[in-house]
Amino acid sequence: MKKVKVDELNGAYVLKLGAGAHYRPILKFYVHKSLVYEDESGKYVEFPLKAEVKEEIKAIVPSDKNLLFVIEVEPGYRGDAKLQVLSPTLKLYDYVIYKSEQGTIGIGQGALIETDRDYVAYYWERTGRLYGEPKRGITIITKDKEFSYPYLDIKQFKANIALGLIEGINIDINELQDYEEQQ
Repeated sequence: MKKVKVDELNGAYVLKLGAGAHYRPILKFYVHKSLVYEDESGKYVEFPLKAEVKEEIKAIVPSDKNLLFVIEVEPGYRGDAKLQVLSPTLKLYDYVIYKSEQGTIGIGQGALIETDRDYVAYYWERTGRLYGEPKRGITIITKDKEFSYPYLDIKQFKANIALGLIEGINIDINELQDYEEQQ
């Protein structure tokens, strides 16, 4: 579960994602009030979320059939990050995350994903100084869990599942696209 802070603007809630030059948000969406929670640290939205994006009005509204996920990949020091969504999506909004005013310390990548599945799978890579952290991998996020498989690409991941080395994932691996096919 990922909590993302929302701002209140004239009685409306605004979700800001990403950070471009001088930390300016890349994406802004209005959020329906029924999706906003509040605790001692402020107001937030918790992903994955049973909602959909209405593009005409740049708003996130409740939905019975779709889920929204927010995924972010941190870069290494003075490096960058890339992500590629492998599972089927309905809508995909990607954004950058500068780690300094001009991005010289690193540039991460994130995405807001709308899907009709109860999971999202993505391949990620990062460069820069990683201090022992993995350079690439595959992550699968479900409604209540996150599975991360560092050091694997999609072909290795599918082979490991076929051999029975990875268990506990209830997804159809034939739906997952190869990273090379999407480029």
